[in-house]
Amino acid sequence: MSIAITELVSPTIVDRRVYTDEDVYQQELDRLYHNSWVFVGLAAEIPEPGDFRTSWAGEIPLIVCRDKNGEIHVLENSCTHRGSMVAREPRGSCSTFTCLYHQWRYGQDGRLLGVPMQKEYGEALDKSNLGLRRARVEQRGGMVWASFDFDVEPLDEFLADAGEHVDGILRDGQVQVIGYHRFQIPGNWKLFFENSSDAYHVMLLHKFTAALGVFQDGENLVLGNGHGVVSTPNFSPPEEFVKEFLSQAEFKLQDLSMMFGERADGTNRVLGLFPNTIVLEQWDMINVRQIIPRGPNRTEVIGMALGEVGDSPEKLEARARSYANFHGPAGFVGRDDIEACNAIQDARYSNEASESIIKLGGVTVESGDLNGEFSVRGFYDGYLQRMARGTTNGGASK
Repeated sequence: MSIAITELVSPTIVDRRVYTDEDVYQQELDRLYHNSWVFVGLAAEIPEPGDFRTSWAGEIPLIVCRDKNGEIHVLENSCTHRGSMVAREPRGSCSTFTCLYHQWRYGQDGRLLGVPMQKEYGEALDKSNLGLRRARVEQRGGMVWASFDFDVEPLDEFLADAGEHVDGILRDGQVQVIGYHRFQIPGNWKLFFENSSDAYHVMLLHKFTAALGVFQDGENLVLGNGHGVVSTPNFSPPEEFVKEFLSQAEFKLQDLSMMFGERADGTNRVLGLFPNTIVLEQWDMINVRQIIPRGPNRTEVIGMALGEVGDSPEKLEARARSYANFHGPAGFVGRDDIEACNAIQDARYSNEASESIIKLGGVTVESGDLNGEFSVRGFYDGYLQRMARGTTNGGASK
């Protein structure tokens, strides 16, 4: 029997069963991941014709590829013969995708091109109807989004007020990928998204931020449709910190303006894009984190460190080291957040009847100052709206 989400979730109170219940998880896959907009990759990851990366929409495996004409396609990564993945590497370049099992071969647009011993099938095989399943694809700021519901609203409408932040952080798509982290968290996917929208914990969990005097002022903005952003003024460290950093750091970056210098808009931002993406710009760091649910109790994260097109090699190395040291899975911030998510998930099975409270700064779904739980409430407001829609295209999820 299905659990009614409206009985478990409001923007201010969340029944903890939504983090552990298998039925809730399956509803989320169907309504949020398999039949709505999800981020699947960056155009910068596949810059040349033939380039591809593998990705996920919930539990549906995907291929994100660029064809010979430069068009980007998103295809279900599952052979239409017996279901095997046809692209098995994280990324690469090829002219066709061939299933390892029976060598069925597909084009970059998903069309079925070749079948061994096709004549033996006779008229039982219609190649025109056996291509890889295609998703609807749209882009914003170099981010590639996909949906298997072809009647879903336009991407710009879905992104609402978050679109302008995407454009700004990702420089209208003029970015390059420096490197990746791929790691798993022993916790529900919503915990990782909540954590990135929650400024309340920053100076309490990440105590070094209080010592530096960062994260004391800013805004916590609700952007609509579950999206939100935590925005703080750019930061220049105290002189004594600079001296200590330069004396102890193995990487001798003498010009810290590359790391802490002012940007055009003078802000740091952590942008949560519902349901599966965190886009972060802090100091010299630009990174994108793709959230992939792996069941109610486990989440995979693909973190991408980015630089701007035209960055010097020294600048790219500085960005990569900053990302790894701060937000990587073993970084000052990253390891704390993973540990917190783990501690929460472990306790939720022992006390499933309890509720989580999201009322700091009020109970309304609106923007506010830095340390309120405003964008977390905005996330659950968007979650409720999306979950209430039900299946949108007759159960296309798998």
